[in-house]
Amino acid sequence: MSAPRPFARSYRRLLTQLDGLVALAQRPGELRIASPKVSDWDVGDQLEHALLVEAGVYTYFDRFLAGDASPGVGPSLAGRLILAVGRIPRGRGRSPELFLPNRLDSAALTELAGSTRERFAAFEPGLGSLASSPGRLPHPFLGGFDVAQWLRFLDIHRRHHLKLIAAIRAAADS
Repeated sequence: MSAPRPFARSYRRLLTQLDGLVALAQRPGELRIASPKVSDWDVGDQLEHALLVEAGVYTYFDRFLAGDASPGVGPSLAGRLILAVGRIPRGRGRSPELFLPNRLDSAALTELAGSTRERFAAFEPGLGSLASSPGRLPHPFLGGFDVAQWLRFLDIHRRHHLKLIAAIRAAADS
């Protein structure tokens, strides 16, 4: 079973973006760039958090493929807004403790980024099954998402942290 084109396109775009995250992790001189005006987290913390969230979402993809998702409640109002607008408001959300960064060094971040990319790439043969998986699984604050919504959330969440990284770099350069 093949995945619908928009689903497959989103997946491929996310996979390609992971290459950029792997490359960023391999630049130790950039990871500790910080700007308290922008965020309490430095570049490496932003990257680590984004990768930890992705790994968490991949466990949901495993559950979808195993048929372990319930009809459940859909996204909350905040979840629907984030999915519709395509952005997360800066400074509004708080990360669940499980996804807080541990200030990994470049070698550990490179390993995390590489394993995250490999794990995501492993879903490719099952994209059709993943795309057609019924049910929803809950976001800690935004309600229940189906697979397509989780894929969209990954894109939004990653772009959110890439923008923060760009803002931190720009503020540090000025």
